[in-house]
Amino acid sequence: MSQSSFYYVRSEALITTFIQLGYSVDNMDIDFNGDFRKKFTGSLESFEIDESEIRLQLNDNSIYDNLPEGLFHQSKGNQHNQSYKNYIDEHNRFKNEAKNARRFFNPLDQAFLFAKSDALLRKEMVLQDLMADETAFLLKFWGLEHYKDNVYISAFVKQLYKRENVQSRIDEIALLTGTILQCKVKTETDFVQWTKETITEEDWLLGFNTCLEAENSETILQWTFIIENTNPANIESYFMKRDVYEILQLINRFFVPVDVITTYEFELPELKQLDEAYIGISTL
Repeated sequence: MSQSSFYYVRSEALITTFIQLGYSVDNMDIDFNGDFRKKFTGSLESFEIDESEIRLQLNDNSIYDNLPEGLFHQSKGNQHNQSYKNYIDEHNRFKNEAKNARRFFNPLDQAFLFAKSDALLRKEMVLQDLMADETAFLLKFWGLEHYKDNVYISAFVKQLYKRENVQSRIDEIALLTGTILQCKVKTETDFVQWTKETITEEDWLLGFNTCLEAENSETILQWTFIIENTNPANIESYFMKRDVYEILQLINRFFVPVDVITTYEFELPELKQLDEAYIGISTL
């Protein structure tokens, strides 16, 4: 089978692909034709497969191409009265010299390519091992290993990829929170006056530990996240500083500006009176 190609990929990636398909490098015969055509047809010019044998024509430089031309060719073009036939003969001689030089360096060229391909293959194997447990890998990457038992952590760590899109944007943070907790989250913003005297012992026990250093009558931006139709177990988890509490603290840590107070209000679906339907807690 013969195939032309227009693949713009590195040659070592092509070799790795053939290896992953079950072909051995011992059964690969590779020619390095220089990179002149690479911009038009990519690294792989063509390949032929005959049972277990593969022959590849690559548009990659050989060692020959990276060495000074004068090492292999001696031009006679500076002689006077050079005939047209002499130029043709010299051109053909250069082609034969280049062909012989490429053949001479071919074993080394292939060895270097196979070494790069092996390194790429090993890198892919390492990444596959790391990502076998994607959540564990991401937790370790972000330094959040101690949250591994949190039931919402898998959804959270995957959202960290979107951090730049979520950072400091209240609507995006609400969407993120709703995605993790599997509920709808509404938002409100307001500027409030806080003083040290407004913080009671009860507030502290409920998790309100923001703005202790605020000056009297300082105006502070407050974001309120209203978590609608939540499971009562979520509120218990928050008050007991378990899964929901930990996740909301992580969202604050990664996405909410440090100069903003965040308040969470949990709406219980079975309560009908609006003033009874919200339990509001302020946190970092």
